Amino acid sequence: MKLNNASSKPLYMQVKELITADIENGIYKPGEQLSSESELCRVYDTSRITIRRAILDLVDEGVLTRQQGKGTFVNEGKIQRELIAMSGFSQFVEEMGEVPKTSILSIEKVVASEFKPKLAEVLKENQHTPLLELRRLHFLGDTPMIYEASYYSLSRFPNLENLIKENPSTYQTLKKHYDVQPMFNEKKLNGKTATTDVADYLNISKGSPLFEMEELVSCDYNIPIHFSTSLLPANKVTFTLNSSFKR
Repeated sequence: MKLNNASSKPLYMQVKELITADIENGIYKPGEQLSSESELCRVYDTSRITIRRAILDLVDEGVLTRQQGKGTFVNEGKIQRELIAMSGFSQFVEEMGEVPKTSILSIEKVVASEFKPKLAEVLKENQHTPLLELRRLHFLGDTPMIYEASYYSLSRFPNLENLIKENPSTYQTLKKHYDVQPMFNEKKLNGKTATTDVADYLNISKGSPLFEMEELVSCDYNIPIHFSTSLLPANKVTFTLNSSFKR
């Protein structure tokens, strides 16, 4: 497939449009690996620099994703998440008609005063209260979407570290064993870039842009349930916020 060297449109943009058209026409399907750079050079009869520029732009736009040591893949498409939604990840995925998948990375007991002193204040506990640190990876299909670290008071939820192993949905576990369900949340959305560890978990490149969501979830009487920090690839998620004008 020849590019138009006489066109005023840069060659890399022509390659971008051709790859995008191939995706839209089903030649490359969501989750499928893109041909190698050398093969694309042969197909489009152009330089590796041109191919690489086109691919990097498509990665930045969220059309493609690069997995270190594996190659470049077509994204499944962005998920849309209401910023003020109260549902947990499992419920959200089920509402999309998908099966939730969560991998527990680590479960540890920590003491706020030795770890993060402000956590005790946020969770309305004293500095010596044992906390549960739960690190998980949430998937949509086979695509890792969220790297999450959550903190719970073990004085408020004793034995949670064992119960959570039976059911990865913390909200279902809390309702079943402690008769607690979320009623309020406070969220803060920040931007940051992926460290090496997080990039490996999310199958993205180090330095990729992320959404960092800090969330405090409470039940009745404004009693904290947990504080969480979630990291989501910016090219895979769109947050929406609906509001209305006062009359």
